[in-house]
Amino acid sequence: MNQENLKAKLDVLTQASGFAKTFKERAFTVAPDLKLPDLSYNADGAFIGITKVHVPAGPLPVEDNSSQEDTRSLLYDTFLVVPLLPSGAFYQERKFSGNAEPGQNEQDFIGCVVDTFAHHVVDESNGDYMLADIQGHIANVLLKPQSHPNST
Repeated sequence: MNQENLKAKLDVLTQASGFAKTFKERAFTVAPDLKLPDLSYNADGAFIGITKVHVPAGPLPVEDNSSQEDTRSLLYDTFLVVPLLPSGAFYQERKFSGNAEPGQNEQDFIGCVVDTFAHHVVDESNGDYMLADIQGHIANVLLKPQSHPNST
């Protein structure tokens, strides 16, 4: 089950990265002199790994929890690796939209760009795909994409 979830997350990350690239291309075609922030996802180099040694899935059984501490570094034998994002004193994460409501970021340029990007995804996919819960660093690396495929 964990492996399927991670494959789905990697697929959404890859799709979102592709949409970011087509957004840049489209924006340049429409307004070549417009200086857009470089929106991207940390998908380049991302992969799913599987441990060589079996890791029992999930937390230790309840009867074992009282007598021993769970010191495992992994709870599952499948894991998703993505490039490390910048952090530190200058790190600032921003949430541009929620999972169930559209972004309303007209207060600044980067917010308007991200709202336009979200619209681009729906338009580019002919309504079959939508990114939700768009978050990112002010350095404009988007992260943790979620999607809502068209159910019709």
